[in-house]
Amino acid sequence: MLDKKIEKKILSITTVEQEQLNNNGINICDVKLDNNEEFKKHPILRMPFWNFFDFGRISITKSNRFSYIPAHKHKFFEINYCFSGRSIQYIDDHIIELHPGELIIMDREIQQRINYARKQDILINL
Repeated sequence: MLDKKIEKKILSITTVEQEQLNNNGINICDVKLDNNEEFKKHPILRMPFWNFFDFGRISITKSNRFSYIPAHKHKFFEINYCFSGRSIQYIDDHIIELHPGELIIMDREIQQRINYARKQDILINL
C-alpha cells in the first residue's frame, strides 16, 4: 500500500498542470531544452540528459496532466508506469494504451508522444 503522503503528492495538481488547465490544454514545456540549432537539425525534441539527473542516476517524475506531450526522444532509457486512469502513447507511431499497474520500458532514441491526460490519468516516469 502506498504511503498517504506520497499518494497525496502524486494526486496534487502542480503549477504546470494548473497552467495547462487555465490555458485549455495547451502544452506548457517545463523542460529546459537545448539550443534551437539542434532543433532545426532534428525537429523531434530531444530531452536533455542533464535536466533529469541533477540528483542522481535515477529520476522519478510525474507526467503533467491536462494536456498532451509532443513527440520527443531521450538519450536514456525510460520506464512509464500507469498509476491510475490510462495513458495513450504513440511509441514510434504504434499505439500503446497503459492501464493501472501496467508499464512500458523504452530504449534510447525511441520516438514517443502521449495523448491528453485527464485528472485521473497519473503516469509515473522513471
